[in-house]
Amino acid sequence: MQKRTRSLIGLAAAILISLGIICLSFRVWEVDMHIPVGFAGDGVLLSMLFRSIAEGGLKGIWFCDRLGAPDWSALIDVPFLDLDIAGEAWLLTRFLPVNMAVYLIYLLTYPLAAASMYLLMGKFTKKTPLRVLLSVAYAVTPYHFYRGMGHMTLSHYYTIPFAVLCALLIAEEQFQGIAPERFSRVKKLLLYGGCVLLGFSNVYYAFFGLFCMGIAFLYKLVCTKKLSCLWKEAVPLYTVLLCVGISLLPKIIYSLKYGKNTLAAVRSEVATEIYALRIIQMLLPPGYSEAGILAKIAQHYSAVGMGVNENQDAALGLLAAVGFLIACLWVIFRIMQKDKTADTRQRERLNLLSLLILCLVMYSVTGGFSMIFSMLITPEIRCVNRSSVVIACLSLCVLAIVSDALFTKLKGKGKAVGCAVMAAASIFVGYAEILWYPPHWQAAAKQTDAVLQSFFAQVEETAGENALIYELPFMQFPEVPPINGMADYQPAIGYLYTDTVRWSYGGVKGRNPSAEQLAIDEGMSEAFLQGILDAGFTGVYIDTKGFSDGGAAVNAYYTETLGLTPIVSSDGWLYYYSLDESVLQRAGA
Repeated sequence: MQKRTRSLIGLAAAILISLGIICLSFRVWEVDMHIPVGFAGDGVLLSMLFRSIAEGGLKGIWFCDRLGAPDWSALIDVPFLDLDIAGEAWLLTRFLPVNMAVYLIYLLTYPLAAASMYLLMGKFTKKTPLRVLLSVAYAVTPYHFYRGMGHMTLSHYYTIPFAVLCALLIAEEQFQGIAPERFSRVKKLLLYGGCVLLGFSNVYYAFFGLFCMGIAFLYKLVCTKKLSCLWKEAVPLYTVLLCVGISLLPKIIYSLKYGKNTLAAVRSEVATEIYALRIIQMLLPPGYSEAGILAKIAQHYSAVGMGVNENQDAALGLLAAVGFLIACLWVIFRIMQKDKTADTRQRERLNLLSLLILCLVMYSVTGGFSMIFSMLITPEIRCVNRSSVVIACLSLCVLAIVSDALFTKLKGKGKAVGCAVMAAASIFVGYAEILWYPPHWQAAAKQTDAVLQSFFAQVEETAGENALIYELPFMQFPEVPPINGMADYQPAIGYLYTDTVRWSYGGVKGRNPSAEQLAIDEGMSEAFLQGILDAGFTGVYIDTKGFSDGGAAVNAYYTETLGLTPIVSSDGWLYYYSLDESVLQRAGA
């Protein structure tokens, strides 16, 4: 009972510490959670997807009625959100504003990661302070801060410890039915609940989780030479596969019914090489570090290294990097060791963890086996640098085993030194590896939000309920380069700030062509006006950042040639013009 109580106290500590860290780092007391997480790029995309779910319920995961006018947006072709985060979004937006739900879910990814890692750490050490330290280190890994809110699906890596746990169980346990013999009903539910979460999680985490489980399965098969593990120990693996299939089923059915979309989110084989993992980037400190000299080291490599992109987000952090190096040394030691018959349970676990790390590195590095997978099977799993967070989890497990063994042997002063090292490591992580937001970091966003609130309130009042508005310049969706100063997903801002208006942006390329077919020029011709009026549009929205001249020519056309009076945002960024049939006469005059 005392052990269970200590364990529960440790779990609570890991959760509260990680939540406290992100609240302090984020300066949550200053944050206005009614403001979108961004006005361009992945931030606005995330808010757009959450709003689609808030408005359309679970259907909003796959379709959005207010985007892609005069059609609707078939988001099902490019499922940006995995089912677990989509479910969280649906639940929270039932009783919270959309943007507040976005912030809250992101903040919760930290304690969730700490909690799942703490449960996994129980396999390697019973020392509660050590479990708490390594669990928190996993929750605040640099990868988490790099991915942030824009890539929130990647911040949901709390499912990875479940994959590692399943790999361990597959490798070392004898299953009775679908679970280890000693597992109670509650443990079975937790085990398969974790498998379901993993299967419904981000496709990269499901893939690398299956990768680890598959390696563990082969490890078991080679060690035992018993095929019975095909239908016993492999059941967790099959469960994850089944859930991945279920999550992909809507897209598969839709593609079979309406044809495959060959234009949206098409992946190339070369992208696997471009976004591959690099060992040096895992070991480098984060480029945002408060320790200036460490930040300069990372920034120097980013400046001189070839092909630096999102792979720079792969930094493991100090503790995981130490565990990674120990795993590398352990592989060498095992090769050189002659007598391998007297391995303890912890040594066997070191063998498995080191093997998993080695296999992940061989698969994910530039020129690794991922390129073969991409060429022969599918290039969809292209950003293989994202395996770094799985390697971080495994490396922290290695460090837990080694640290536990050292603390067990240390006595007196030695144990005090060990505690001092743990304290120093905690301080270092807190100072050098946590992203500390500056005071009032949201100030510029608050000003922009005030401008947009006022502008779109006027637009919606003028346009009327369910009005169709055409956006200029036309931008395809999704994943396209910027148009002059207009970033990808930026045209979705109008959708975020209105409740009933339908927008031309957001129709998936290759599936919802109507709005794109109307974009016959830059919006300055009688033919263009005739086309959008016939399609039911009653207004034109202009983002001046999308024009090389800052929108001077297009606004001159609507004000001088057509004689229209615009609604203009107070900063001169956005314009809106109401249209009716009379503009055709003036356009043709």
